[in-house]
Amino acid sequence: MAFELINIGRVPNDGTGDDLRTAFLKVNLFLRAYADLAEALGTTDVVAALNGLSSTIAGRQPATEVLSALSTLGSLTALAGAGNPVGDAIAARIADTEKGAANGVATLGSDGKLALAQRPAADIPNVKDFGAQLDGTKEDLSAFSAARAATPNNGTVEVPPGTWKVSGTPAGGPSTPILWRLSGNTTPEGWPVIGIGTDVVETMVEGGKYFAKANSRPNDGPVVRIDQTINHSGGTLANVIPAFRVNQTITNVGGLNNFGWANSTILTSSGRGAGEHVALASLATRPADALSDGQGQRSPIWGLYVETNDQTNQPPDATGSMVGFEHDMFANGEDHFTGANRINHHMVLGRQNPTGPKAYFGWGSVISNKDGGLGYAWPDQSYVGVGYGLQIAFNGAGFDASQGFSIAQAPAFRMAEGMSISFDAENRPMLRHDVGALRYYYNGTELFNIKDTGEFNIGGAIYLQESNPVVFTSDAKSQLKHTSGALRYYYNGAEIFNLGDAGGMSLAGSAAVSGVLTSVGLKHGKNFTIAGSFDLNTLTEAGFYDGAGMVNAPTADWYHIEVQTHSNSPLYCKQTITQLSAGRKTYQRTRDAGNWSAWEEIVRAGTDVTFGTVAATAANVSGLVQSLGTGSGFVLSDRAAGSTQWTIYQYGGPLRLFRSDSGDLFTFNTPYFAPGNDGGMALGQPTAKWSMVYAASGSINTSDARKKTGVAPLTEAELAWAQDLAREIGAFQFLSAVAEKGEDGARHHIGLTVQRAIELGQARGLDPFRYGFICYDKWDAEPEVSEPIIGEDGEPTGETRVLSPARPAGDCYGFRPDQLALFIARGQEARLAALEVRLG
Repeated sequence: MAFELINIGRVPNDGTGDDLRTAFLKVNLFLRAYADLAEALGTTDVVAALNGLSSTIAGRQPATEVLSALSTLGSLTALAGAGNPVGDAIAARIADTEKGAANGVATLGSDGKLALAQRPAADIPNVKDFGAQLDGTKEDLSAFSAARAATPNNGTVEVPPGTWKVSGTPAGGPSTPILWRLSGNTTPEGWPVIGIGTDVVETMVEGGKYFAKANSRPNDGPVVRIDQTINHSGGTLANVIPAFRVNQTITNVGGLNNFGWANSTILTSSGRGAGEHVALASLATRPADALSDGQGQRSPIWGLYVETNDQTNQPPDATGSMVGFEHDMFANGEDHFTGANRINHHMVLGRQNPTGPKAYFGWGSVISNKDGGLGYAWPDQSYVGVGYGLQIAFNGAGFDASQGFSIAQAPAFRMAEGMSISFDAENRPMLRHDVGALRYYYNGTELFNIKDTGEFNIGGAIYLQESNPVVFTSDAKSQLKHTSGALRYYYNGAEIFNLGDAGGMSLAGSAAVSGVLTSVGLKHGKNFTIAGSFDLNTLTEAGFYDGAGMVNAPTADWYHIEVQTHSNSPLYCKQTITQLSAGRKTYQRTRDAGNWSAWEEIVRAGTDVTFGTVAATAANVSGLVQSLGTGSGFVLSDRAAGSTQWTIYQYGGPLRLFRSDSGDLFTFNTPYFAPGNDGGMALGQPTAKWSMVYAASGSINTSDARKKTGVAPLTEAELAWAQDLAREIGAFQFLSAVAEKGEDGARHHIGLTVQRAIELGQARGLDPFRYGFICYDKWDAEPEVSEPIIGEDGEPTGETRVLSPARPAGDCYGFRPDQLALFIARGQEARLAALEVRLG
């Protein structure tokens, strides 16, 4: 190399001279050359060699003259060449056997560089020493493999800056991972290099230090491990000695939209097996021999300590929100509690050693204002608005202790005297125990209490729903309840008397004391016997009667009679009589404005009973038909013979729904519910869909080779369409759910729209409507169907009830999801097969 003089500039600080680094580099080059010569020739020989070059140089001349003289020597190659006094002197001092030999003197090659074999072993191998170019064009795999092969166990390989082109994983060298120390290297496409087989990579990515391991092996150690042993005594109280510390300072800047995370741990797992995958693990252990020195109790240990500190002495509406610890969990689909559950926070308390004594933990979870242990809230100390807040819908329980076990009748929930349980956000209904009683309040007013001695005290009225009884005895025989317009007293299930809402009192027993007597009997709950010659046309008093041989009865038989009379006038009433003889027929007639209708048979028990006209078969019946004989059944029909009938019947077999012009529509049997004909009925329709189907297993669709053509392979266009559909799958919300619950409350569903599927199929030159998984329905407008409402007097009230609302014309698109899933799956298989072919 040629020596250079230091450029000191023309005038001080004019900026034209060498910088300090360049100046000292020139000095170092001279000193290094002088030292090499002195070591090779000795100081006297160096001076003599210099004197041989210039009579004016005697080793004491100014440095500029010495440098000028040395510069005439030229490069190091010339310095050691033959014919040069210095080179001859150096050559004479070195034996030929030492040149290029181990522990000898290295020689230069024709390129002016030392051969790789003659270079001294470096502390850290460099891939360029093994021929790596790092120019992004030449393949460097062999150079990287050679560098790894030359690396010892747990060693390091240096990769200087450059562009990465290594088509494979470097092989050779240790069987355990080594460290590749990269310099922010990138691929020709600009991607950072962050993985080399199972080895560890250290590099710079996005301006920060980066450690990574792209692949793993069984029982691998950590990528980065920090060990620290603290074994001194003394020190300052509360001074922290961390094994690992991260400091992040966010300055007072405006418009900062980034999240500032001082420490971030991200786990992405698709693994299977018995192992558990943990994003952040913290273990604090007190070893088994911790007390072996006999020095007594040890210092507290903490598994995890999190502190959030606001030192402004201002409320959050002035400073900003604070969250001490947030643990989020996001997922889709329901947890069916079948063994694999979603638990946002799981706390395990148990024995450290299964064979040791049982562990007793004083508290499972504590919110306290005392640092370092349990504390209790004093009035002058800090307090919390809500200790535990549940702000999510739940369908099991807001708090569930049913999986636990109570020892010695320990309560699942315990509060201090005077604390309350509230049942709404305004604290209006509240329940609390104080002053020896459990008390219920509403809007601050006590309504009732149950004292610890068992007394029940009411601060207001008691309201019972209709037909709910007040019980007076422990065996529930004596009861009082209001029903059917009267307050009624029962004993042992039998009504004794009642007080009507209009003021009348009626006995329901055999006593003839009422004050409400008629010409034929007593108004009470027991039947009154009528004389045989009595005219039923005069029987208009409401009640229950029996008799035989009565005038204007259907026959002279013995009958049970029930009379219902209009509340305003006996000119409107209804008589129902049941034959108590062998026929047991039931008849009914009504009185309208004093005029009786003819008797109409409504029930006939024993064989068949009818309402209206009865025909012989289920296909042609009207009214109610019931058979009570062995092996028979019943029939319910809504229309007269000769018109379209809807019939429900059962004749010793399953229950069936029948329509006269269609035959059996549905069959109800013990193990199944089925249509009347195979494949002939739909469940629901486009304008009347089921909202949800709950089933123990999936539907079974016919796929019998005897009932379909041969399965043809899909065309290239069809496979491309299937792959297009797979790429369209995403998340959406139903507009009706968003309107009802809002965007935050409506659930997300996975899928795509039929309209988009049709567009993609047409883009591939296909007719989507020729494929069974594309469904489209269209319907015409339908008018409202209603019927008049009939009052208690049998006359129309002028009002109507809607049987079927009006429905406008419309249409709807849908999928057959089973066929769509198979279609997409076939497209993905074709895509995978193509990738396998490309990968060889």
